[in-house]
Amino acid sequence: MNLTKIFQDKEIRDLLSESWSVSAPMTLIMVFEFLIGITDIYVAGKVGKEIQATYGFVIQLYFVFIIIANALTTGTVSVLSRLFSSGDRGDLGRAIFSILIVTAAAGLVFGVLGIVLTPGVISIVNIPPRLKPLSAPLGQIYAAGLVFHYILINTNGVLRSCKSVRLSLTTMATVCVSNICLNFFLVFGTPLGYTGIALATVLSTFAGCIMNLRHLRSFVPSSAMAFAAGRIREVAGIAWPFGLSQALWQLHSMVLYLILSSLPRRSIEILAAFSAGLRIESAAFLPAIAFHMANAVITGNLLGERNPPQPFEPASSPP
Repeated sequence: MNLTKIFQDKEIRDLLSESWSVSAPMTLIMVFEFLIGITDIYVAGKVGKEIQATYGFVIQLYFVFIIIANALTTGTVSVLSRLFSSGDRGDLGRAIFSILIVTAAAGLVFGVLGIVLTPGVISIVNIPPRLKPLSAPLGQIYAAGLVFHYILINTNGVLRSCKSVRLSLTTMATVCVSNICLNFFLVFGTPLGYTGIALATVLSTFAGCIMNLRHLRSFVPSSAMAFAAGRIREVAGIAWPFGLSQALWQLHSMVLYLILSSLPRRSIEILAAFSAGLRIESAAFLPAIAFHMANAVITGNLLGERNPPQPFEPASSPP
């Protein structure tokens, strides 16, 4: 296939331009999330190797609870991007309202479960004994803010779906700056110590959650505040395969962490290095994840317009 002819096609050039217009802000959002993570691991390392290793384990456990939020957001983007382009603002508003209710309920349920179950889970997993008393309070603070993180992740997906990714970018820039500043202040400037790492995340995600909910007010008029069970079933039908694949991926990371915990010597130092390495490695995937999120929105918008792109057919050669 002649690539020059492909890029000369106006429709393809328009699609590439639209993809870039969404993926460029998404890349910045992913950079902000990377900066938050790398700051967390840096601050934990400044406190001590035990804290850095503890943070690495707790954040892996936290990501397990986040799986449902990511899965719901995948279904949300698929459904809302089609509704937004279809032009039915009433249906769109009801779908957004319903999804937010379900997301908040799921975040609240898993947050309570996290607070209650974290000490028991930590007591039975095979991590170095010195890390166990450090892990429980950190994990419980993270769990207490889970509902805010659920809403933040999902509302970012809603804004992407409604072609308002720059509002999401503004929110995540605020979350990033506040998280980094709070990290240093709470850990080194208050008696909270290392637990300030988790509290910084809770407070910054709460601020981001409030900002995004304010952004969404124009999409959900009071007349649209009705629960649309059919849309929730549609979201769930799309979300569960993604959630299952994420669970399997996260299981792989947890197993690897537990294997390293079983090493007979210097396991804490190795876990600390592994935690830092995972954060640094995540930078390599930022552009790919951003383009994936952008193209999911564009595909949904095209389906909502009932205008799926036609396959490219190069001009036939003259006889």
